[in-house]
Amino acid sequence: APPPAPPPRRPRPPPMSLALGDWVSVRGHEGQVRYFGATGFSEGMWAGIELQAAVGRNDGAVRGVRYFSCAPRHGLFVPASQCVKIDGPSDSGSGAPDLADAWVKVEGADEGAALKAGQESQKVIDYLTAQYPHGATPDKAPALKKERSSGGFFGGRSSSRARVKNQLSQGGDEAYATLLAEIDLPPDYAGPCFESRPTAADAAALLAHVKRHVAASEGSAAASSAAVPHRIAMQLLLWARQHFSNVGNVVDICIAQGRVVVVGDTHGQLADFCWLLRSHGPPTLENVYLINGDVADRGAHAVEIFLLIIAFLLAEPAAMHLNRGNHESLDMNVRGFHEGGGFATEVGAKYDSAMFTLFQDVFNLLPLATRVNSEVLVLHGGLSRTNSATLAQISAIDRRRPIPVAPVNAEDMLFFDLMWADPRAVDGVGLSAVRGAGCATFGPDITRRFCEINRLRMVIRSHEVPKSLSGVQVQHAGRLVTIFSASNYCGRIGNTGGTMLLTPALDYQLMEHWAPTVSELLVMEAEEEAEKAPSTPKENPSEKRKSFSAQANELMRADVLQKMKELVCEQKPALAQFYEQHAGGSDVITRETAIGGLREVVPTPLPWDDFLTELVGDAALLSDEDDAVRFRLFLGRYRVAHEQEGWQADLLSSLHDALTHKDLKSTLAFFDPNEDGVVTYEELVEVLVDHSMGIPEASLKALAATLLGQG
Repeated sequence: APPPAPPPRRPRPPPMSLALGDWVSVRGHEGQVRYFGATGFSEGMWAGIELQAAVGRNDGAVRGVRYFSCAPRHGLFVPASQCVKIDGPSDSGSGAPDLADAWVKVEGADEGAALKAGQESQKVIDYLTAQYPHGATPDKAPALKKERSSGGFFGGRSSSRARVKNQLSQGGDEAYATLLAEIDLPPDYAGPCFESRPTAADAAALLAHVKRHVAASEGSAAASSAAVPHRIAMQLLLWARQHFSNVGNVVDICIAQGRVVVVGDTHGQLADFCWLLRSHGPPTLENVYLINGDVADRGAHAVEIFLLIIAFLLAEPAAMHLNRGNHESLDMNVRGFHEGGGFATEVGAKYDSAMFTLFQDVFNLLPLATRVNSEVLVLHGGLSRTNSATLAQISAIDRRRPIPVAPVNAEDMLFFDLMWADPRAVDGVGLSAVRGAGCATFGPDITRRFCEINRLRMVIRSHEVPKSLSGVQVQHAGRLVTIFSASNYCGRIGNTGGTMLLTPALDYQLMEHWAPTVSELLVMEAEEEAEKAPSTPKENPSEKRKSFSAQANELMRADVLQKMKELVCEQKPALAQFYEQHAGGSDVITRETAIGGLREVVPTPLPWDDFLTELVGDAALLSDEDDAVRFRLFLGRYRVAHEQEGWQADLLSSLHDALTHKDLKSTLAFFDPNEDGVVTYEELVEVLVDHSMGIPEASLKALAATLLGQG
């Protein structure tokens, strides 16, 4: 039989028409068109842009030919397709970029808190494993179930991790086959059914069904219901587990024609994923998709995005690829939506704990990186802090496990950095002031060295919203490109989403978008079908972004203020100590001292001066001295509450049990390990943390301050 005919190509829109003087956004930077037409250095129509910032490559002249004049490094030539028209330069006085930067730092702090919580829970698990190596449990083991809730599916973080680890080690395919046989399709389900692995037509039919389901339920109580029935979802995941079991840590994509579409973080934002499939076309052997991790958490439809990716991947494995991101891991997923997680909650609402376990099975099998035509490496986070990592070392990592939250060896550290590291502008490595929890940053020299060692042209990564609030950013002398595909991330910051279109010659285009809602997308598709011609959104990404800016500022400001209050609460004892040292026996400090204390004590760099009035409250501000603050009234507004009633008594009881069999000398050493005769605040906190069994550190610090008379 002759091979099936290839699907018809979607008509491509004509090249963008630009006029001299147009304002455009290029790779996240704004500028004016100063030249448009043919050039002597390449074929086709090129736009010569005078950028506002000194991030270009020339002064308007290329290879001795002057096309226009501008300041050095303000000129840039790009194909017209890489330009996004805007109305004019952004209003630098609006404060929106600074607010967005603060919001992104808050997000990073939340992720860092998740890492730190994972590190603490791992210590508890290690302690219990050492104490009860043969599965025996202490008499007070049920207390583990009362640990701090993350708002996620399983509640207590430490117990959930242990429980899921236990589930992952049992059952296997036979257990899932038994579960699958007991699940029926809903009688009203009208989507495709898979008796065998899906075809491309099946995957397209599932996409159409998901869009109809989500559009029909937008704004209703059914918005959190599963678009894909339980039985079909489980079957797709089981097939995916089989597929990824046979895939290495580093996947190679080799294309001789067509292109690779690189997609960054989508974080459950189904509208972005559907828009990208529409605008770039479905996955085929000449239109290969590479999803660079962080599909999970934050958004409401990560489940549907994963299942659609899997359906297309199973239909044509060479046309769809998926890397692992730092959010494809248990410790992030069990956090609540408000803490940067939410995937466990989503799976629990749509399916059950067995499905969440199966998702974790698949996550633990996802590849860590993908190499395109041997010279471009795509990974989620960043490069290793060792400055000597090789692809062979990456290939040797034991990836079939949760991402290590507390690396103990070189392999763990490499795994951790691939998922969590961020670039910085200066050479060398450092620790992230935003994420904390041991997360690294790497400079241009690290990227250059990594490319040289591994014979790479460049590295593509995702993991963070570019500071320009576009979905794309070129860094490290062009060797590093960030792609972030979730537009208007979390419905907050008004950023455009981005993708990269990579050719066989490894030339690339960086594209920006603002995704319409799923309902709007269906209307556009219906119009397109009726007219038999591609339709386009009525507004370009920058116009959409501007129309949302006022609402985005309000939402971001509320989020940043809430996080600031939490940080003040956590650092209250240290702030009190700082202010007492600078108050000279009074309870009044200057505004500058108040801000200085926040910057000195709180590890997350935030715009404290813009929010100080709201943080301290009217009662703490002296009406006759606008720059003065009553710091005791200020700090008195904040106290740590805990949802577990009586936890303080339980903790003190635990300490009593630990001291029962100690003599006087051992008891003193228990609280005063350096035996200097003084129990410091830090020493007491350390004792409380060691016996807390999951109580948040902020609560323990507050208790320590109270016990020492500092609260």
